[in-house]
Amino acid sequence: HCSMRRVPPDVKDAEATTLRTLFDAWKTATGKSQAQFAAEQGIGTPGMVWQYLSGHRPLNLEAALKFAAGLNKPIESFSPRLAEQAQAASSLTVSSRSSR
Repeated sequence: HCSMRRVPPDVKDAEATTLRTLFDAWKTATGKSQAQFAAEQGIGTPGMVWQYLSGHRPLNLEAALKFAAGLNKPIESFSPRLAEQAQAASSLTVSSRSSR
């Protein structure tokens, strides 16, 4: 069984604070709601978006990819931790190996 490493509270809080700042800017620029963002990005409910933005739920790679796409920002802009995981995963894909 694979145990997930816990995200340290200070890291989780920093990610949530940065993500919330980016999200608020997106919301102001687009005039869209959390519900619209959740639906467009496949994050689930507006409540789930709120849990990530408030730090009640730590970001995972899947959620980070969806936020990055929706906000049009690189993952490293709000989570260097997950950007590193994405980079590591990318280096193990067939397409990245064949392009070397």
